[in-house]
Amino acid sequence: MKKSSKLRLSIIFLLIFMTVGYTLLLLAYGGPRWVAFIMFIVYVFVVYFLIVTTHRLIKALKEKGE
Repeated sequence: MKKSSKLRLSIIFLLIFMTVGYTLLLLAYGGPRWVAFIMFIVYVFVVYFLIVTTHRLIKALKEKGE
C-alpha cells in the first residue's frame, strides 16, 4: 500500500473517531448550549484544516512519486 493511501485511511479513521467522540461529549455535557456551540465551531475548524493540510500532503506525496 502506498504512503498516500495509508495516510488517507488513517485520516478517515481519525475523522470518524473525532466525530464519535464529539457526539458522545455532547450527550454527556449538561452545561449551557452556547459552550456546546463554541465546541462545535472549534471542531469544525479543526476538521476543515485537517482535511486541507492532508489534501496538500497527499498531493505532494503523489508528485514525489510515493
